[in-house]
Amino acid sequence: MKDINKYEAAAELLENVGLIEEAVHFYLNGNLFERAKQCASQVKNAEINQRLIELINKVYKGHLKGTNQAEEMIN
Repeated sequence: MKDINKYEAAAELLENVGLIEEAVHFYLNGNLFERAKQCASQVKNAEINQRLIELINKVYKGHLKGTNQAEEMIN
């Protein structure tokens, strides 16, 4: 939990100064997938936004597989 808080704090700082892509990566490192999606939605460039959403989905699916929560992938 302590590590998650560190990733979240760093991501929030990056998000607040406009470093959205970097913030998304920190949210992902903390397994904060919904926060990563919310952050990525701020990106106006459609290509970058799509790339970030694909990355988030890929990392999330890997997380589910790694934690034996594969049934969540169906939803």
